[in-house]
Amino acid sequence: MAPNTTIPIQSTPENRQENLPLKRHHTARYYAHRVRESLATRVSKIICSVFLALLLFLGIVAFILWLSLRPHRPRFHMMNFSVSGLNQENGLENARIAFDVTARNSNQNIGIFYDAMDGTVFYQEKPVGTTPLLFPFYQSSKNTTWIHGEVGGTSLSGDNDKGTKFINELGGGKVVFRLELTSTIRFKVSTWDSKRHRMHATCLVEVGQDVILILGGVSAVLWLILHPRAPNYTVTGIEVVASGRNITNDTHRNITNINLKIQVSNPNNAVSIYHDDAHITLYYGDQNIGISSFQGFYQGHKKTTQKEIRFDGLERFQSAVSQASLNQTVKLKVSVLSGFRYKVFWLKTGDYKIDLQGYVTASLGGRKLDDGMNIKLKSGVF
Repeated sequence: MAPNTTIPIQSTPENRQENLPLKRHHTARYYAHRVRESLATRVSKIICSVFLALLLFLGIVAFILWLSLRPHRPRFHMMNFSVSGLNQENGLENARIAFDVTARNSNQNIGIFYDAMDGTVFYQEKPVGTTPLLFPFYQSSKNTTWIHGEVGGTSLSGDNDKGTKFINELGGGKVVFRLELTSTIRFKVSTWDSKRHRMHATCLVEVGQDVILILGGVSAVLWLILHPRAPNYTVTGIEVVASGRNITNDTHRNITNINLKIQVSNPNNAVSIYHDDAHITLYYGDQNIGISSFQGFYQGHKKTTQKEIRFDGLERFQSAVSQASLNQTVKLKVSVLSGFRYKVFWLKTGDYKIDLQGYVTASLGGRKLDDGMNIKLKSGVF
């Protein structure tokens, strides 16, 4: 009998159940939905991660830019403060206060727009005089502006307690005033302007009967020595042109343009000038017949600059002189509106405005542009 080489395995009901085929509890559609849901979740997580990383990167860049471009408010320094009339028996009756202050923009790449600036002088917290200082102006980065102000008509009588205290302080050799400057500023970074910020600067100063501030007397002396003067504008030539040539040889008065030559000179010895854009208007009688302009420029001391300005579109002037003879001359008014700033050493003053006018005679028969005309335009600086 052959030996039995197989190992007997006892089969139980539990083992038989394990060998049965597996049964699915979910359909194929269910598993497909689970796969799609898993992919959507992964894509959503990737998008959120990218967005958060980008947001973090932009936040870091913005923080670095803020640290590098963080705007600083302008810095003011008192250069001179004087009061005329401190030796009056009744105190400051009809005294005059003059002061010079520098405004420094210490920002590296940020400019500052100033609205109109006012200065107020206080004694014992009582305002004794207020004056407007500057027109609205723009101060570029790393720039210093010289601000000069005067307060007239100041009155502080000795008939009250503060007046008596003022006289007593004056007898002691010194009087304390407070100067306050107020304005509204905006910062400019490239093409972006910030919101408006209210600005005020205050400084305590002590003056005596010699009317000299301990700090800054030298600056006042230099300012008096330099004493800057306004630039001069002189008309040196005018030419009426028709049909592209001088109208002397043509009776047809189709006036195409008028050429004007203006000489701008800086009469100062040690003071340069930054000129703003100039706007020139021609008038024939009370009628505006042409407007033109030239760009602003920098002019060194004792320098002279020639500017040639062309006026086109003269239909109204053409109509007004259509019946005039070729030998007739007409009287034109020249008006110049512009502004400028002085530069004294490394300091720049605030903006000054000019409104200049003058009358020139133009020949309809053709007058050369360079014919030795020398008409100085006159008006005031305000």
